[in-house]
Amino acid sequence: MKKALIVALVFFMAFGLYAQTIDTNLLDLSRAKVSIAGPQNVYIRSIYYSGKELSVLLKYSGNDSAKVYGPYYEKDKLLLDSYRLDYAKLKVSGENEILVSDLIIGNQGYSGMLKWTGDSTLVVDRYWKSSTPVTEEVKIDKLTKELAELKAKYETEVSSLKGQLSSLKSTQVSMVKTTTTMKSTQRKPETVILSGFNRGKAVYGNWNVSYNSVKQTNNRLKFAKYSIPVYQNRSVTSYAFTAKADSTSGWIGYGLHFFASGEKTGRGYGFGRSYLVWLTRDSAYFKSNNTYLQLYESYNDIKMIQLASVKIPSAITSTINTEILYDKSAGKIYVSVNGENVLTFNPGFPIVSGNKIAFRTLGGPVQFTELKVKVQ
Repeated sequence: MKKALIVALVFFMAFGLYAQTIDTNLLDLSRAKVSIAGPQNVYIRSIYYSGKELSVLLKYSGNDSAKVYGPYYEKDKLLLDSYRLDYAKLKVSGENEILVSDLIIGNQGYSGMLKWTGDSTLVVDRYWKSSTPVTEEVKIDKLTKELAELKAKYETEVSSLKGQLSSLKSTQVSMVKTTTTMKSTQRKPETVILSGFNRGKAVYGNWNVSYNSVKQTNNRLKFAKYSIPVYQNRSVTSYAFTAKADSTSGWIGYGLHFFASGEKTGRGYGFGRSYLVWLTRDSAYFKSNNTYLQLYESYNDIKMIQLASVKIPSAITSTINTEILYDKSAGKIYVSVNGENVLTFNPGFPIVSGNKIAFRTLGGPVQFTELKVKVQ
């Protein structure tokens, strides 16, 4: 190891002495690359002198000295510095042949067969083009491009999401600003078609039922539901109920499906064809303990999409009175919380009828009271 270090230093010392015979102001070694060339030789390439690329070979001559051979210019070389032999593979083939593969010459891969002649000579018996090995530089370049593409895609998606968030905030502000106007234009149904809970049945969950209330007590369920048959097809229908969730932390929610029909089991994410007004606290998703009122449209027991979402001041663990007014002829759904209109939405293609409603919970316990359904 010590001898090898001395030899290496001698090579560079010899090159330094050689450099003293030239104008060092014209010499550029910033891109020079050094490689071993045999047991006692060092090859230095990508030297630039007066703007021209050249190479030199340093041969150790003993006595702490080395001799400089060259310079070699690209136009004079049989083997160009751009040729890559470091990916080459050798394999014995038969009794007197060696297969050489993965040579890179002029960005093209080559392979060939060397034949042993028996007199210390290997001759090129044949060669052919082959697939070009993927160099580390190519891999790095590819990864760099992929990283740039992913970064651009990420920035585009973030920009799009920011736009959606801004639009949603504007929609929510619009909903709050138009509260007074909506209150004055809403038509209030007066004919009661359903009061109380004792006509219904548990679809999923542990429900304690009386005429005045239902309470779902299994806090592990996400899709607990209690269904009550009631036909709905009038132009204006209102729903009023009071509810209170009993959970100090975590994800919890409750709500009402209305104009519902066509459910198969009712135990899934959706509930047949229906609308759902949903109150929820989801600190993991919203990064806060605020309560949100949301409107969904259900297409079957599996598919359900969110139509609108708005933050409300009431805590979900407090007693909340929710009123829903579905004006089918006007194509509007109004939702009030504790007497204040918080959401108005135009569903576009309104559901025209339903044969039941369904209360649902996530977590709990949750208790519902004071149910009234009215029509006009």
